[in-house]
Amino acid sequence: MVQESLTNVARHARARHVEVRVGLRRDGSRTEIEVEVGDDGCGLGDAPTPGRHGLTGMHERVAEVDGRLELQRAPAGGLCVRARLPQPAALTTP
Repeated sequence: MVQESLTNVARHARARHVEVRVGLRRDGSRTEIEVEVGDDGCGLGDAPTPGRHGLTGMHERVAEVDGRLELQRAPAGGLCVRARLPQPAALTTP
């Protein structure tokens, strides 16, 4: 997801800055790994939909691991692609 997002930024976004963030997030009783790529480019327009700029593949890969992919306008005016993935049991702390 990160690689595809960065490729899209380089090819399409006309962005000057891009930020990649990775962290853990609690969603009720579930701990998730959150990966976010945001830029200050031109975004997708008013109606971000899967199927453009490799987003279909990102949706499919994230869904394969029971995750969620969210697209929204980034605070800097470009696009923010956020994946929320379930934390693997091997990484869960007691």
